[in-house]
Amino acid sequence: MGFEILNLDNVTEEELIACIEKNIMEATLTRKEITNLKKSSISNHSKAKKAAPVKDEITQFKLDKDSAKEDFEDEVDYYHVALNKLTNKNLSEMFFKILPSRKNPHYQKLILRLQAEVLKDIKELTEFIKDENLTLREMQEIKDEILFNQQKFQLFTSVLLPQEELTDEQEKSSENRLIFVPTATGKIRIFSEIDSMPLEYYPELSELFLSIKNGTFKGVKRFQGENYGSVSEVRGKMLRVVFDRLDKNSYAILTVFAKKFQITAAYRSSLESIIQSYLPMEETLVKKLEDEEFLTLHHDYEVELMQKLSPIKNTCQPKQKVMTNE
Repeated sequence: MGFEILNLDNVTEEELIACIEKNIMEATLTRKEITNLKKSSISNHSKAKKAAPVKDEITQFKLDKDSAKEDFEDEVDYYHVALNKLTNKNLSEMFFKILPSRKNPHYQKLILRLQAEVLKDIKELTEFIKDENLTLREMQEIKDEILFNQQKFQLFTSVLLPQEELTDEQEKSSENRLIFVPTATGKIRIFSEIDSMPLEYYPELSELFLSIKNGTFKGVKRFQGENYGSVSEVRGKMLRVVFDRLDKNSYAILTVFAKKFQITAAYRSSLESIIQSYLPMEETLVKKLEDEEFLTLHHDYEVELMQKLSPIKNTCQPKQKVMTNE
């Protein structure tokens, strides 16, 4: 069936809500389908190798299509979790900062889907409030939550309205800021990681870092599990960049690595170790975002990073500074 996309120039509120309700059903079916696909993907991939050439192409096409669905669900999850952390106090300030960039190729589809999730929450809460065993306090809390979700629903509606194009200067000022997480010795981990990678990896790495900068977050996926905090990754064909959100437009860069087709225990342990060493310093990094010297230092790191990844490499790259813990 697929997600329905409306022409927003002349859509009525009733048509929009009907579209969102259809998309809720499609989202539910898609999530179930993805669960089944994860269970059978290894088996299908094995069978594809043994199939005749034509069948092999058809099977690969299906695998690619299924993978695209799963990637979209990962994107939805990333934004949905962030939106669920909003409160009445920071809704107006943070709502638009959390949303995907309009440059995202799936922008409208993502917005409609996220709005569908909010409408689904409203419907479930409305049904729940009919429970006769609720106390007055519980009922009031649910009513407040319904009102809060209705506010989010209206904000999504406003986002879907036609917007003026940003000037180059406005786009530049709206870019995200990269903060580079140091090791225990104060060195920036990603520089040594990148230096150990083949040069042919650099264009993809550059694309991933730029997607964090401009808010498109290519192939974004949130790590699952308590050991990972709110850390996520952006993904290319071969590479991953691990990051975390520090404030409305600042993102901590933890590590980069090449995709492993078989995730080993050693790999998981290494990634968890990096994240565990980062989490205790997260609060300190957030506080340092008010320090102009700190921000200048990380801007310099960013310039160095982009020079390093540039196709035309600067032979006189600046020497990396060591971050102190002061």
